[in-house]
Amino acid sequence: MNYPYEIRILCDILLCTLTHKKIRDDISFDAGILERIIRSQGITLSVYPALKSFNSGSLHELRERLTGQYYADLAQTIRQQSEGAELLDALEENHIDHIALKGWVMKKLYPEPTYRNMSDIDILVRDYDYNIISDIMAQKGYTSECESSWMHDTFLKGKINIEMHKRLTDDSGVICRWERSMWEHARLAEGKKHEYLMSDEDYLIFHMIHMHKDYVNGSLGLRRLLDLWYYLQVKKGRLDSKYLNETFREMKLFTFVKKMTDLSRSLFGSRPLDDDGRILIGYIAENGIYGTERTYKLGRMVSRSASSKLLGKIRSFTDAIFLPWDRMKAHFPILRKYPVLLPVMWMRRILGHLRHADKYVSKLNYSNISDSDYQKMKKIFKAGGIL
Repeated sequence: MNYPYEIRILCDILLCTLTHKKIRDDISFDAGILERIIRSQGITLSVYPALKSFNSGSLHELRERLTGQYYADLAQTIRQQSEGAELLDALEENHIDHIALKGWVMKKLYPEPTYRNMSDIDILVRDYDYNIISDIMAQKGYTSECESSWMHDTFLKGKINIEMHKRLTDDSGVICRWERSMWEHARLAEGKKHEYLMSDEDYLIFHMIHMHKDYVNGSLGLRRLLDLWYYLQVKKGRLDSKYLNETFREMKLFTFVKKMTDLSRSLFGSRPLDDDGRILIGYIAENGIYGTERTYKLGRMVSRSASSKLLGKIRSFTDAIFLPWDRMKAHFPILRKYPVLLPVMWMRRILGHLRHADKYVSKLNYSNISDSDYQKMKKIFKAGGIL
């Protein structure tokens, strides 16, 4: 699979923003194709600063195409920074231990925080109590439908979306144990008594856990790979590689992490691009940062059975309804005390799906997945170190 020439140009533009690498002003490319990729990857803020000095040619045309989106994204990120800072202060004032996650941390490592788009503001709360959290959020003008059995609750105010996490993942076993130990490694932010920062290693581990989860659900975003490459550059020589390698091996993520690290270094560093990298870049360019409903279905199918499309469909469908024991305990904590209620909780999930049938029917319908789609996703999974 060949990857678009525009991806190489895009990576050079991103490097110009982050490292001031020079771009030739006479390069020629299809600005329409590159605009589509940039918008689908949610990286307008990371691209536009490098384009400001060009007044002619393809780079100028690209800037003109992105100007409206750039100022909309800039206004959003400024609102996010203001709202996020106020919310962290509110949690501190209410003596609630918490850790800001994902983009909130990564933005601060960029040359300017406004150089990175952020979809949501994610915050992990220790000893999570929905009633207390919802009261604080209501005081700040946020609304929420109800408490979720998922790993986070969503609060909205206008275009600002806050995800308040009660846990980082719904995984069990090694990943669950790592999450508990993560708090032991965390340190207090300067001048704070309740705002914590993950250790550098644990931030990277969570980044890769989250990337892996999205990957098996059919998405791989360029922004995540840029973050990975830049994080490793910023933290170079300061990470405990022994702890990282041992943890990734225990989580069975070691090969995936290596593949993604190699890919990021091919995109933004000097590592030669191999055949697996070409497959993955084509996949990124085609599907955007969040993937599509089709790639979501294919990811679930292949991750549950790489040997049979039919078996992958069946397992994907049943797993969506009848979650395994450890996942059910995460969704329904009452099961820890009363495990006999498992069938009741399964029925509760089924009824919940039926109440929102319009939302789930299309996701659970795998009839439009072809054999060629399935085989193509198998190659993508193999290229990413999953199979």
